Amino acid sequence: MQGGSDVSEAYVAADQEAQENGGYYISPFDHPDVVAGQGSLALEIAEQDDRRFDHILLPFGGGGLLTGFGCAAARLWSETRLHGVHPATFGRNLDKGFDGQQMLKRVMPTLADGLAIEHEPDNWLWPLIQTLAPTFHAVPEERIKTSMMTLLHQESILSEGAGAIALAPLLFDESPTLEGDILVLVSGGNISVPLLAKAMTTVIEDQKLRKINGLRASTLGIELSASASGNTCQSVEKASTCSTAPTSEATLLSMWLQLVDRVEQALNELQATLQQHLSFALRESLPVDPLVESFMGDALDISRKMIRSCRSPGLDGRQVAQRYRLLIQQFGLARSALNWCSASTDQSTEIMFFDPADLQTSSVNYERYGSVALRELELNLVRAIGFGGGVLTALLTSSGQAAYSTLESFLLREVFPKHPEAARVARVPYLYFEALEQLEALPQVSMTIAEDWSVKALIECVERTDSHVVFADPMANIGELPCFDFQALANALRTRDWRNRWLVIDGTMISGGFNPFTLFDAPNHPHILYFESGSKYLQLGLDLQMLGVIVCNEQHAPALARHRRNLGTGLYQNQVARFPLFDREQLLQRMQRLTRNAEHLAASLDAIEHPRTQVRVAYPRDWRERQWNHGGGVVAITFGEPGLNNRHCLEGLIELIINSCRSAGVSITKGVSFGFGVTRISAAAAIAESTDPFLRFSMGEETSEQLEQLVACVTQSIYIFLETFE
Repeated sequence: MQGGSDVSEAYVAADQEAQENGGYYISPFDHPDVVAGQGSLALEIAEQDDRRFDHILLPFGGGGLLTGFGCAAARLWSETRLHGVHPATFGRNLDKGFDGQQMLKRVMPTLADGLAIEHEPDNWLWPLIQTLAPTFHAVPEERIKTSMMTLLHQESILSEGAGAIALAPLLFDESPTLEGDILVLVSGGNISVPLLAKAMTTVIEDQKLRKINGLRASTLGIELSASASGNTCQSVEKASTCSTAPTSEATLLSMWLQLVDRVEQALNELQATLQQHLSFALRESLPVDPLVESFMGDALDISRKMIRSCRSPGLDGRQVAQRYRLLIQQFGLARSALNWCSASTDQSTEIMFFDPADLQTSSVNYERYGSVALRELELNLVRAIGFGGGVLTALLTSSGQAAYSTLESFLLREVFPKHPEAARVARVPYLYFEALEQLEALPQVSMTIAEDWSVKALIECVERTDSHVVFADPMANIGELPCFDFQALANALRTRDWRNRWLVIDGTMISGGFNPFTLFDAPNHPHILYFESGSKYLQLGLDLQMLGVIVCNEQHAPALARHRRNLGTGLYQNQVARFPLFDREQLLQRMQRLTRNAEHLAASLDAIEHPRTQVRVAYPRDWRERQWNHGGGVVAITFGEPGLNNRHCLEGLIELIINSCRSAGVSITKGVSFGFGVTRISAAAAIAESTDPFLRFSMGEETSEQLEQLVACVTQSIYIFLETFE
């Protein structure tokens, strides 16, 4: 699991993960059992050494070690003085004794990052620490480095900064009272090569310490390590059984106001990071242009003004959605204004970073390699889509086609080379045309098409050709909206060995509708590579930017991330900042609303009877039986008389519908794509051979009353259209 840019934020993310998935969060610093376990160390020392120590020095971050060990030590050695050693960069004023309020301060970047703990008010450790009455020592960063090197050089102990820090008061003669038998606790060896390199190249000016450390010039090459993929705790989401009963305007309004609340929360976090940036610059004597602070202040103020405007009384859901779209753009500006595509990790004077946490980066930080903000969005999105189970990783790309290109690159270099004689691919009758164009252009790929959309036909095609990679989508974006039954495929494969095959799924049409990773979970099932365009449903109809999503098992994530990096298909920070912040419940709430509207339109169109021709209505009405969480918002119609499906005829029908809606004051738009907040209509020109163009409706967020008016305009226009051609 990865979350947050430092230890403190990681703890918050872990606690949230436990709450969301029914787990139990065990704090590493203030859980009673952990604190008691720290005390057992004193008992072990007493068994090995019977002396009575005059002083005990130990690292102090969250206070768990000091409390647990201190309470046990007070019983064993009642006269012993206890000392807590903490990083000076935290700015905690503990010179006159422990003050719990100091523990509420924001931690700053430090080599002793294991001590970067922030308390909640009235933490239960506070009275215990006050009773122990320890003496505190604040240690600057350079002295932490020296302590690390002294331990390594003198004792051959490789300790992280959070462990070695306890030695610093002794090395620098900080307190004349530190005499007699002294016990120093060195806890922790979790250190990266780049941080070790920083410690090894520190300048030691103290002559005594120079002698202790051998006066040796130390150099060490910095090792680059791949970023670990993010995991999510396993949970299996049941298919939706919810009713698609009409949803009130109040519900729509509530959803968008909740999204506004999430932007406000993110804005508060941004303001805290800005303050941390300014405080760090002040502490390190780094010059800050006054215009920077003024600019950011204005950007934050405008964002808050827009938040207030979203909450103005009397607005309906669509009005709030329109204002939210402006708000997220403004927030994106504020969030990305001071970011760098390759932030500095240290400096003498000029600032080339925003978040001080960037200074702790231990690997190449080109933005093309990803960012903390991107990883957090990916972790959130994998849950929102409904894949928050198992060891799954989401990778965001700059478009849906970029997602496909990344997958194709992975297949070409990681999968197909295992079959040098011929890379065999099997697919359902239709794939999205741009992906298909690329696939068909690969000379080393031999592709076979299943006879129809049945599970039996696809299995026969795959096994007859011994295909290594299989492409199948849950629903195709053509006039009949044909669907493929993945549940039936998973069941059929339980008696077949497909473990060495790959199943590639484009889930764009029913985003978040089902989880293939829980369907194909048997040892003999194929590997799953899932992708979709995030420009549709996943942007809640805001249409702010292109976006693509890949979801895979964590074991394949490093290779896919490498291909994304090398192709330059990743999502960058200014794009991350403009992505709407939502959770699984909010996505499903909206998708089920679109489903309800689509089902109502489909039923109304089914009722049309005209002697001229049959109206064929396509919609996955069996989405519940398929165990999907929704049916999507796309409804397609074609006419039984082929000539009526000519593009110019369909354009004429669209004109009739728009004019009817305009006269009735009903909202509708014309254009490509789908997933918008207002119903959109288009004459889709199918690319697949032997398939006529069709009329596509992408249903919006209309209330029941608005939907009835819209349906009346559409059906009336279709009757006029058919009568005109009759």
